Amino acid sequence: MIVAPFESALDYQRETSYERNTLSGGPLDWSNQPQVFKRYRSGREVVLPVPEDWPRSSLAEVAILTGAKGTLGASEAAGRLTLPVLSRVLGLAYGITAEANHGGEPFYYRSVPSAGALYPCELYLAAQAVEGLVPGLYHYQVGRHRLTELRPRARYGAIGGLITAPPEPEPGLAIFITTLFFRGAWKYRKRCYRYLLLDSGHLLENLDLALKLMGLAPVPALDFDDLGVNRLLGLDPEREAALAAVWLAGKEAAPEAAAATAPAIERLQPVEPEACRCAPRDQSYPEIEAIHRLSSRVAVAAQPDPELLDELGLEVAVWTALEDDEAIPVEPPRALADLIRSRRSRRNFVPKALAPDGWRALLLDLCRPGWYQPVGACAPDQAVCVGLIAERLTGLDPGFYLLDRSRCRIGLVRHGRFLEAMAQVSLDQAWLAQAACHLLFLTRLDRTEAVRGPRSYRHALIEAGRLAQRLYLTAEQCGLGACGIGAFFDREAAALLRFPDATAMTYLLALGPVKKRL
Repeated sequence: MIVAPFESALDYQRETSYERNTLSGGPLDWSNQPQVFKRYRSGREVVLPVPEDWPRSSLAEVAILTGAKGTLGASEAAGRLTLPVLSRVLGLAYGITAEANHGGEPFYYRSVPSAGALYPCELYLAAQAVEGLVPGLYHYQVGRHRLTELRPRARYGAIGGLITAPPEPEPGLAIFITTLFFRGAWKYRKRCYRYLLLDSGHLLENLDLALKLMGLAPVPALDFDDLGVNRLLGLDPEREAALAAVWLAGKEAAPEAAAATAPAIERLQPVEPEACRCAPRDQSYPEIEAIHRLSSRVAVAAQPDPELLDELGLEVAVWTALEDDEAIPVEPPRALADLIRSRRSRRNFVPKALAPDGWRALLLDLCRPGWYQPVGACAPDQAVCVGLIAERLTGLDPGFYLLDRSRCRIGLVRHGRFLEAMAQVSLDQAWLAQAACHLLFLTRLDRTEAVRGPRSYRHALIEAGRLAQRLYLTAEQCGLGACGIGAFFDREAAALLRFPDATAMTYLLALGPVKKRL
């Protein structure tokens, strides 16, 4: 056992590895189940207009062009940041998409997947230039589709300096993704920081796509002043923290007199500290506190980012180009908004072969220039790499492959049928063996940490969540099922795929035909 505080992110990864026959912790305490909606009791509420229409642009149209123009209603011009546009963005990125009854209790599906359906993420908005919204700091109430004003704009100063690559001019809108630690730790205990990062990645990708769909040009950010951002948002740092952000450029303007004389961010006080208590008895885990503290510092890269694909320690026998000369996908393109709202984690797979146009669409979505841009200046494969367990992919031999996203090719590492073994590695979840393939998200923690410090751990898992969300949507477009898995016996996975030390699988996404689309 490695005792916190950790010396490296790799220490945390190893300390939270699952081992067969050693999982413990007992049953869940249902009397202490966390609430899935955070609500502030004071503060002016802003009722967001209910979206009456959605832009009809497809995933391809939005992904391939930065700031692609959506087709809005006649009263709204694409590219303008108005309150109705903001309402569409928030509702699409993190809104409720369906309601069910589980054990006599209502359950609300959201537009993003979440480990254990715990939904640990919250959204905060620092709004400077949203037409129809008074400038200020707001919290998004998911369950009621409203904003709660936490701080008027006059009570805090400029925020651009909190972001490592500060925008010029001051952001017109910055949206922060935060997580409540115990919402995840209630079920996943010390391992939950992994899931907090993955869930933040799902949501960050949805936000990025939703903003682009509305004709805007978002800039995702993972590197910022943790302490300053958390103070701005009024968070209790022992229970919650910001993990990601996305901002939109503002317009050059003279600073408001009130804002110019606002108190420094370091002197801001928490906002309703009791609002962060999501359960009657929220428990802290030193491992979560330790990895979050360790990864809080933003390091300046002392050397160029490594070509991570070459650092995994996996030898490719032969590379094969992914030709992009066919009509992919074969089904007529659906509107991105429809894909996001109908997406579900579907795992009722049937063991049928997946035709080339289906599996090629999944891989090409991650390779086409402009379709997916990692956060910051990093190129593909510098924070996370993609592996493929192929078994029922027509035209592709069964085996373990690596995807080279920069060169749009796949490389065979080992021949063999691995789906059943991967199902056993994934806590013996037999349904995983019925999928057509598994997409694996891999990283080499010692290499990335040597260049960008422990914060690279956040980069790796958040980027994995973003890529997985994109694949969820592509699978939805292709009529396929997709379901993410973050729980597995880590060392068994490494042994099965012959990973060298420090190469780790952070996430698995099963994909394939399903029995019935619910």
